[in-house]
Amino acid sequence: MQALRGTQPIRTLDDDERQAMEPLRRAHQVNFVSGQVFRLSGNYLRHGISTNGGETMHDTIGGVEVLLPFDAASFLDAHNEAEVVITAKHAVVVRLNGFHVLEGQRRQQEQNAQEQAWEAGQAMTTAGEPHSGERQTPDSPFADDSRDVPLDTVEMLSQRRETVEEAEEGTFSDKGFIAAWFWLLGFMVLYLTSGQPAWPWLAIPFMAVAIWLPRRAARKAVDTSGSVNQLHGPLNLIMASDQHGKVSTHLLLGESRQVGMPDHWLQSGRIAWGQSMHMDVRTRDSRVLGLGRGWSLTEEQRRFPRIRWGRHITLLGAALIGLLLVSLNSDSLAKDINLARFSLFGSEVRTDSSAASLQQNPPRPGDHIQLQGLAHCELALAELSDSAGLVVLPDCSRMRWGGQPVTLPELALPEPIAHLQRADFLESVEDPMARMMDAMLPRGENSIEAILARANRPNVILIGMARMIDAVEAACETGLEGCQALQTELVGTLGAHLDTDSSTPLNSWPVLAREVRQLAESDDDHMRTRKERIHALRSIMRAYANRHLLQQLQTLTPQLLSVQQGGVVLIAPHDLQVSTNAEADDPQSTDMTNLSERWEQARTLAAHAVPFAINGVVVDRHDDAGGLRLEVDTATDTNPVGIAWVNTLWLLLAMTLVIYHAMWLYRRIRQARARTRALAEDMQKRPAPGGI
Repeated sequence: MQALRGTQPIRTLDDDERQAMEPLRRAHQVNFVSGQVFRLSGNYLRHGISTNGGETMHDTIGGVEVLLPFDAASFLDAHNEAEVVITAKHAVVVRLNGFHVLEGQRRQQEQNAQEQAWEAGQAMTTAGEPHSGERQTPDSPFADDSRDVPLDTVEMLSQRRETVEEAEEGTFSDKGFIAAWFWLLGFMVLYLTSGQPAWPWLAIPFMAVAIWLPRRAARKAVDTSGSVNQLHGPLNLIMASDQHGKVSTHLLLGESRQVGMPDHWLQSGRIAWGQSMHMDVRTRDSRVLGLGRGWSLTEEQRRFPRIRWGRHITLLGAALIGLLLVSLNSDSLAKDINLARFSLFGSEVRTDSSAASLQQNPPRPGDHIQLQGLAHCELALAELSDSAGLVVLPDCSRMRWGGQPVTLPELALPEPIAHLQRADFLESVEDPMARMMDAMLPRGENSIEAILARANRPNVILIGMARMIDAVEAACETGLEGCQALQTELVGTLGAHLDTDSSTPLNSWPVLAREVRQLAESDDDHMRTRKERIHALRSIMRAYANRHLLQQLQTLTPQLLSVQQGGVVLIAPHDLQVSTNAEADDPQSTDMTNLSERWEQARTLAAHAVPFAINGVVVDRHDDAGGLRLEVDTATDTNPVGIAWVNTLWLLLAMTLVIYHAMWLYRRIRQARARTRALAEDMQKRPAPGGI
């Protein structure tokens, strides 16, 4: 811009140019009082930014930002020669290649006049003055297509109001998005408040609005205040492609006005492009609504009503999401339905003193039970915490009341493997050097360095490592599963920490065993380490030794589960009050390192009945080969019957919506396809478009 200001002006604006550019000056609040005109040349470039859906663009020629008045943009070329006047920030184009601001103003005025004439139902004469056009009578010299009129002339005949069918053709089709959002809001309220049966009723207003919205949309009045021009002229179909090879189709009325047309008319193959014809064109969007006799959108809509099915897809999707949420919200929908069904018949409080009375008259879902007595922890499959497999262990969240006790067998390991499992050959003594190093630290020293020094420094001496080597090899000879993996793991744990006189790296089991035995000959098979590492070594060896025990337990699993017979099984996962002399660990906390200890505890627990007490609501009841099973909710801050009813009604509502909208979607799609076929057949039987 500064370089342009430094050039010599070639002339000044004349009065006509200044007057033509006055609207532009006011619109952009620019000032070109001096009126000096400069020459500008260069390539055209458009650049800018887009944010939050809006954009700010700048047009430049030769690097100078310019304002392009009227239709100057259509005269741009790869290289441009322009005459401009300079403002504070822009250069305003006066001439550009073949463009001149006076001619641009004239063309704009003509276009505005044509638009006004189009809206008013008037035609333009060759002199540029609009005149009123009335529909011609049969006595008129223009009553048929034989009149001597140029083929590219568009005659305005009359103007009328839109019909209801024509107005609906241009309106937005309700896809049900708002109603679907209200359904989803209702489902989310149910999902988020499911733990409190009193709160889910807050979903009712959302669902009521969702039911009302489609009916409101169906009753919405259609605006028929639009105008339709009835005229006679040619329709031209223009095919064009851009620089990327994308082909676009343009439908022109005469030579310049672009119009639209229903797609099925456009694709019918009946329209004679370039031939003059009678037509009805809506003024607000230039859409063809009629093509003479037999081609009326109003009549077509009455004979072949449009089938709308998009709303059913949207609402079907919302209903499916509702089904997904209710399935996630409920532990078991079958249990909820069963509990809600039985609650219709009332409930009672059961205080039976024996399992036999419960078996003779089983409580129903929804009944309240208050029981106490002696029972056995039921045997159940438990997955080991390290995912090594499934084993049978007593689960005291399930008490078998009145059944026969199960005697669990004693499982013996071969002595070499049992020796490895006990790991009593690993001995340690306190490291005097560690005590001396601690004494050297200042008393009360709690710096990061001191804390790290205490944490990482060896504090014990592991002795008798040769006994460990012998125990591992003896267990391997007995048939220990995973022997090679155990040896590799021990090499990785010990090889990097064991000091020997040899320079040979301790990276394999034979080398490690040989070096440790050589140290044992001089009574030097010990290692300074930490207590945590010794515990890790014991855990590793116990885990491998217990694999032998795991195989025996998995072999016995079917037999152990089948011997549990009789009585009533009370299932209360979270709040069954059980008193046992032995500590009843959670079966899920069992892993390969403590499997043998847990099995011995299980043998003791299974052999003796323990006191129990339960107070809650029966939420499920079923019989199997092992006897009657009652699942009980003992929580005092929940209402299982109310929650079951909420989930049941929610499920029924979502299923009803799915079935309803799936049925109507199927029906509407079939109707739409039938309408398309019937419409295509009818268009082939109609008279040629454009006749009267």
